[in-house]
Amino acid sequence: SFQPALYPQPLDHYLWQQAQEKNIPVIGLENIHGQAQLLRSISMEEQVRELINFGRNVRGARRRLFKLSALYAKGDASQLYQSIRRSNGSQRQQVLLQRNHSLTDALIAHIYKGSVFCAVGAGHLSGKYGMPALLAQAGFKVSLLSPKSNP
Repeated sequence: SFQPALYPQPLDHYLWQQAQEKNIPVIGLENIHGQAQLLRSISMEEQVRELINFGRNVRGARRRLFKLSALYAKGDASQLYQSIRRSNGSQRQQVLLQRNHSLTDALIAHIYKGSVFCAVGAGHLSGKYGMPALLAQAGFKVSLLSPKSNP
């Protein structure tokens, strides 16, 4: 089972550090302005309601986070996507779907500039509007590798 103590830092931070140590340029698919725009698209009332709900049930939120972490560690992108999709509720459109389109568009722009290694959260990988599906719709050949496979 997933044990958070064994993972001292988030994967994206680890990958960022590895790239810096190897002098590989790192460019984000999102920027602070896009993140701020996403937050502005969710009403203040909804943000406050979510914060209050979180504060009232910290144990439940912690349990959900560990469940998501375990699904990520197992490489179960489909189940992870379903869990994230259910948990986002009314924000699903902004948080998941619009963001997948935005991330995919940014990735395609980078692909046309040259070779790219891209890391995104597992919640962006599955479903009809996941990034691999959007890349395939844009005409790219997409091959998914399982965590246990060797490229």
